[in-house]
Amino acid sequence: MSIGSIQRSRQRWRVVVSAGTHADGRRRQVVRTVDTEREAHQMLAAMVDEFGLSAERRRHPGRESGPRVFSVSLLLAGGPLGLLPRRSLQSVADAVGVPIETARAAYHSGLTSFEADRWAVACKVHPFEVWGWPWVDLVATG
Repeated sequence: MSIGSIQRSRQRWRVVVSAGTHADGRRRQVVRTVDTEREAHQMLAAMVDEFGLSAERRRHPGRESGPRVFSVSLLLAGGPLGLLPRRSLQSVADAVGVPIETARAAYHSGLTSFEADRWAVACKVHPFEVWGWPWVDLVATG
């Protein structure tokens, strides 16, 4: 698994790492530019430390395998319109019954459709209220 890359870009070097997900589930990439290849390798090491990235993927209890397209941040923010109660990550972890480390991992990587259902119901809301039509589309297709 690649946790970052170094790319030559005309006169400079680009360092790219994946650091969590956006609210809509897209992967968040951080890009920084430096002048030399040596600086690029140093920047990659610094970014790995800064974002807590690791080539080893730890399995967290209570996590399902599969594509992670649902963002926990929408559950914390009270849905896309903010009409539901706001929650802390700790309160969501308590409601779901998982350790806070598992909730943090889910916050950074997203939830599968099964996890999205289970986490929303544990917080006493319907998954549609939190994730809207993307949840309906994914459930309808399989």
